[in-house]
Amino acid sequence: MKIFKDYQPKQIFLLPPSLDDFVPEDHEVRIISEVIEQIDLSIITQKYQGGGCSAYAPEMMMKVLVYAYPELFTR
Repeated sequence: MKIFKDYQPKQIFLLPPSLDDFVPEDHEVRIISEVIEQIDLSIITQKYQGGGCSAYAPEMMMKVLVYAYPELFTR
């Protein structure tokens, strides 16, 4: 059975009430998030065999990679 770590980008916190409060409405990370959410990542989940600790959700990892990608080559 494939088990991923719980991934809830809209999770509510005590202070601030939501992660959305950290990110301005016009920030590029919101566009990245919307695009990644529309991509079919089933090829990743099908290849994942599981085992060991639960993994991070493929959607979250793709968002991190896409957002961080330009930073890798500007140093």
